[in-house]
Amino acid sequence: MAANIDTMTYFGETPWHGLGETLTEQDTQDVEKVREKSGVIWNVNEKAVYTVDENVQAQVPGFKVLQRSDTGSTLSVVSDDYRVVQPETVFEFYKNFVDNHGFKMHTAGSLAGGKKIWALAEVGKEFALKGNDKVGAYLLLATSYDRSMATIAKFTSVRVVCQNTLNVSIDDGNRAIKVSHSAEFDKGQITLDVEALARGFDKFHMESKAMSERIVSRDEVVKFFLDLYYPKVKDANEIGTRQRNTMDNLINIFHKGKGQIEAGQTAWGLLNAVTLHVDHEKGRNRDSALNSAWFGAGEKLKDDAFKAALKLVA
Repeated sequence: MAANIDTMTYFGETPWHGLGETLTEQDTQDVEKVREKSGVIWNVNEKAVYTVDENVQAQVPGFKVLQRSDTGSTLSVVSDDYRVVQPETVFEFYKNFVDNHGFKMHTAGSLAGGKKIWALAEVGKEFALKGNDKVGAYLLLATSYDRSMATIAKFTSVRVVCQNTLNVSIDDGNRAIKVSHSAEFDKGQITLDVEALARGFDKFHMESKAMSERIVSRDEVVKFFLDLYYPKVKDANEIGTRQRNTMDNLINIFHKGKGQIEAGQTAWGLLNAVTLHVDHEKGRNRDSALNSAWFGAGEKLKDDAFKAALKLVA
């Protein structure tokens, strides 16, 4: 495995990052089994912070250290009012959806040595474009132990042919639920409207279908990537060598990337060229790539790409 990536688990095709232990169909309906296979079977311990000066130890008031229970490794130093959402709580969150709504667990694991953990469940809704280009709806829950992000729950989407996360809000107006670590996370009070998901997913289907039918010209391809990646540059001839290489790579992905035969030379193809680039190629290693694609700059870039592609069919 790449450095700093903990064990993870997944159902179906091997993820693009090539990591993890496989889940059986039966496993996907057993939240505890998914947690076990994900490797996130540890807890987060809270310890006092001390300083040592000439062999004299003194406690630092107002702060605590977060440590993994299995390895003892330090995740971060936080203030006393930082509320930890234990890994057990993250997985318990899904039990209601699996038991009562027919969801299936799909992926779970941790990043950066346990500083972030996540789980992803398949909702059971999907559509297909131009035959077999399938997109499914998923429920993501993630939290951090290094102050880098709040606990977040949201519906998202995954394009099956290349396992790319499109990061599109598909919940008919209910945006991602974020709970700050200064507040208590109560999984029983986190409600996500499954009916709103169905309405939103239908709308997303229609938007995606329109994109898949919108043929784009060569000039539109260049302008799309230029506006998205280098918005301050008005002419592609003005960019430097490094930027030119990125542009050439994006155009090559658009024409030849995985899943692009299904997407075609369309606005849908432009959007998925960006998701392919973000999910597969950005980041110094697979750990930083996944972190960016789901929670960082890559997440925003995919959202911007969706809005830009949607403008092409307006």
